[in-house]
Amino acid sequence: MPNMDNVNYIRAEDRDEKSHFMKLKVVQDEICAQKGITRFEDLNPANFVGFTITHTFDDTQLPVEFDCVFLDDFKTEPFFTKATLSGCFNYKSKFHTKLWKGHSHHAIFEFENGGPDILNSLKFYGQKKRWDPNLIFCSKTDVSICRNFLKESKQEFEQYMKEHNPHIYEANKKEEEEFKRKLK
Repeated sequence: MPNMDNVNYIRAEDRDEKSHFMKLKVVQDEICAQKGITRFEDLNPANFVGFTITHTFDDTQLPVEFDCVFLDDFKTEPFFTKATLSGCFNYKSKFHTKLWKGHSHHAIFEFENGGPDILNSLKFYGQKKRWDPNLIFCSKTDVSICRNFLKESKQEFEQYMKEHNPHIYEANKKEEEEFKRKLK
């Protein structure tokens, strides 16, 4: 398995409606401070997207920039774009600018020109099913090793489940096949 010690990636599991968090003064003030501007009205709200993120690589002060996003379906080609993780909410209530390793966050990303179409592949919060793909944010210099790591991790987990929990593995496989059949 590839060594992930130096690869920083974040997994986004679902999208969030931006209307509620972009109206909060604490969010507006922080984003303006990060941009070096004084008026929130000078920003384009369409460039901000909320996600539930579940993999944080380290305790990290925000903002953090990424330049690659891809689906963990391993079929879709990576898309290279600037994505800035500007801030997060704990339990959708307390806004902060720090990631804690191993914790989930409701995160606010900023994209140029409203973000790439690949973002639309992610379901909204509460609509995601187990087999829907996640978005992965990383550096384009790490994309190959990151994709390989995620693919191998998935294969190792499936092998473990097959050997140690075959009844659960078989039930999950049937559920996944049914899900994919309905997509066609």
